[in-house]
Amino acid sequence: MRDVALQAVYGKYPEAKAQVDEGLGYAIFKNFGLHPGLLSFASGYGVVHDKARNHDTYVDWHRLTIGPGIAVKGLYGLVVFHDQELMEKFESGKWACGGQAEASFLFGDFGGAAEAGWLFTKKADVYYRTYRGVALEIEFFGVGRVSNDEDLNEPAASAPSN
Repeated sequence: MRDVALQAVYGKYPEAKAQVDEGLGYAIFKNFGLHPGLLSFASGYGVVHDKARNHDTYVDWHRLTIGPGIAVKGLYGLVVFHDQELMEKFESGKWACGGQAEASFLFGDFGGAAEAGWLFTKKADVYYRTYRGVALEIEFFGVGRVSNDEDLNEPAASAPSN
């Protein structure tokens, strides 16, 4: 998932690769979003990569946003961190606030999308890439949270042997 999602984001936003290369770490997610009116819901999974520790933490992602729109979509989300403390808070499950705006119609190779995402901090950059679905929305304010996937983050020593 990581490689596919990063390549999809880089394909639309080539500058994101330089941001990832220069940043302290990143989080990449594969999400499903539903926006039936004034509230939007998204959930998915991903990985937070801390470059200083060369460590991956596998996480689930859940988000609730407020704003007008309609959408049913699959999307990739990339957050590039420029502050170690912010990345550690994000990774440990602290709430993040942000928003998104999008107009898209994508099914396979058919269609197109215009989208933008943001966190309410200058210590991270956010990139969204819808890969399937339809959306016409603006999410003024939202909260999201990651939770560590305990099964995927178990130390290898505790894994059952065959």
